[in-house]
Amino acid sequence: MSPVEVHAVVTGRSDGPVVLLSNSLGSTHRMWDAQLDVLNEHFRVVRYDTRGHGESPVPDGPYSIDDLVDDVVALLDRLGVARAHVVGLSLGGMTAMRLAARHPEKLADLCAETKARAYACDATDPEQVARLHAQVATDLGDPTLVVYNAGSRLRGAIETLDPRGVQEVILANCFGGFLVGQAAAKRMLKAGRGTILFTGATAGVKGFAQSAPFAMGKFGLRGLAQSMARELAPKNIHVAHVVVDGGIAPTHTTSASDRASDRFLDPDAIAPTYLHLHRQQRSAWTWEIEVRPWTENF
Repeated sequence: MSPVEVHAVVTGRSDGPVVLLSNSLGSTHRMWDAQLDVLNEHFRVVRYDTRGHGESPVPDGPYSIDDLVDDVVALLDRLGVARAHVVGLSLGGMTAMRLAARHPEKLADLCAETKARAYACDATDPEQVARLHAQVATDLGDPTLVVYNAGSRLRGAIETLDPRGVQEVILANCFGGFLVGQAAAKRMLKAGRGTILFTGATAGVKGFAQSAPFAMGKFGLRGLAQSMARELAPKNIHVAHVVVDGGIAPTHTTSASDRASDRFLDPDAIAPTYLHLHRQQRSAWTWEIEVRPWTENF
């Protein structure tokens, strides 16, 4: 399907770095109004309506995530933007992740800052996962730590859910975890050591209404992690599942009062938990841990 010319609104500093905001399912670019004043002070802000939403065209469906990514690339080209920070929620987040996966060169700044390398891979494709692990081994050596953090989400009443969309969510949340975990385990078994961590969610512990696809995927991922932990721990491979319970907010999308209240999960506070799991002494390994803000109900 060809890209469509989505409706977009550009505000903020004309000379500032570009932030592109991608809306969630069933919303429009106006969902970002509350963040606009803060963002406009520092960035050139591009908000747009995903195809089928707001003032954007509604071509005949079905639409794929790749179609939505093509729309974003066409929009950035139209605006003459070569590089942008992309922020998305729900469907917008899926679009942002797919954009990064298809265009790893756009992660150059992040890689330079963190001294990392970016690789493109569809975690639900067995061949791509195998090639990724082989390439990483060639470039950097066999990994001693692998984290599966990919995911996808689809909300809706059970009678309205599109089976194809549900399948994509389960593949991303669960099957992809299996493929990555299996590939990592094969190399770690040969090495006789390693750590495999899976990022879960509250949905993997309790299913919420109108969130059946996400619950199925995350319940499956948790079961995979528990099974692998029992199987691989005696072989000196630490497998753990991290339940991330709460909203994770980048600093540029939250107010100073929100940051001071600690009501959102701070990525810099989450990361040490993962590192601690990797460094745990094997006489006291953890297979599951939960992280949540102190104000979160559970």
